[in-house]
Amino acid sequence: MALFDPTGLELLAVGSVKDIHVLEDAHGRGTRILGFRFTDDSSVKDYGKLPWTTPHKGEALCAMSVYNFEQLEARGIPTTFIEQIADDAIAVREVAVFDPETEPGAMPTHDVLVPIEWIIRNVITYTSSARKRLEAGDLTPRELGLSGMPESYPVVLPKAFGDGSTKLRAGDDYLPWDQLCELCQLPVAQANTIDIMTRQINQYALGRGREVGYLPFDFKVEWALDSAGDLVLTDVPLAVDEITGAYIGRFGDLRELMHGGLDVFVPGKNHDPAAAVNASKQIYRDHYDAAEPGWVAALTTAKKAGVPKSQYPAAPGVPDELIHHGSTLFQALANAWCGRDVFPGVASLQQASEGYKQWAMGAYEVW
Repeated sequence: MALFDPTGLELLAVGSVKDIHVLEDAHGRGTRILGFRFTDDSSVKDYGKLPWTTPHKGEALCAMSVYNFEQLEARGIPTTFIEQIADDAIAVREVAVFDPETEPGAMPTHDVLVPIEWIIRNVITYTSSARKRLEAGDLTPRELGLSGMPESYPVVLPKAFGDGSTKLRAGDDYLPWDQLCELCQLPVAQANTIDIMTRQINQYALGRGREVGYLPFDFKVEWALDSAGDLVLTDVPLAVDEITGAYIGRFGDLRELMHGGLDVFVPGKNHDPAAAVNASKQIYRDHYDAAEPGWVAALTTAKKAGVPKSQYPAAPGVPDELIHHGSTLFQALANAWCGRDVFPGVASLQQASEGYKQWAMGAYEVW
């Protein structure tokens, strides 16, 4: 294949990490066929598109999304995916985006996105938003299946925790399920079905992770209703931007890791040479936390004040070395997860993780 050529196609939307083009009009079918072109852009902390790119990130995201769509469909999970059309693009069936907070009338029951991000958490790391909510009292140990507050992180949970946040607001608002379901007028039966299918996806993710040595800490997925009103998986499941996790080598049941044995590298905080690297876009969040705390604080203040995204404080650039290691990590993760050389000649995921860690231990000061 080659990279996607959008010449002559209608550009429907430009997102933080993907552009959406119209491939085919509805022609009486009720829905259009759209092309998702994955770019090399990144977004962290709900900022939007950052002012730099990571080579081959879009292709890595595309490869992982295609692999996961195909694997999940084979396991009985219906999706909006049609086919891969380029190294960095896929064709999908369109679903409408309806914002129940700003648009009048009842939530549509066909061909529409369910405006909730469904999140599964297997591990709570120091950098996880769940850790911050837990320590702020917005999340309780009992909700996570724990008998008390963790003394240290990471914490491997005894059972996967199903979390949820708003999808269409400027930032991710983690709300109780009664509020989330009321917000999008989601029937209890559909909410239960989504919960079951999302946990099925987690079983698949853990199984694939065991095979390649990559432990999924958490991931998010999105659901929609198709033309028959049935639930379908949409967006880009378990791809680079939608999952966090670390290469730890082959592992068995997570119970084996519940009482020690898992340590996660955190730039500026935990520089243990034996710690596992969060091989995901978390390395970019970690960079800003460790190297640009002033910008992070200013961004947090702006979001809390309701400042429009266009007026957020400008994001600083990042070191070229970080972009190099990020690119290598993402390509290595795609190779490992997909079980083939999507990117020939790239270091293994273990080697890429070690390479990033060695660089980061010298690049960031421990606070």
